[in-house]
Amino acid sequence: MVKILNLDGINRVFAILEAICRGNGLTVSEVARATNISCGAANRYIHSLEQLGYILREHMTKKYFVSSKLKDLASYGS
Repeated sequence: MVKILNLDGINRVFAILEAICRGNGLTVSEVARATNISCGAANRYIHSLEQLGYILREHMTKKYFVSSKLKDLASYGS
């Protein structure tokens, strides 16, 4: 029997990354609205993505942007 993983978390991570890419920088509340994820959950995912280096926060505006690490990953192999 094949074990099926719960993909909700992965789907949320990609939804957040897509929203930040499309939005050209978003705050946590803007990400939450764009993805239909609660502010608390969005904040936790965003914090993890920031810790991993995939997004960066601009401290003055508190907006998040994709990092060069994510851009490099997206262009890998092309």
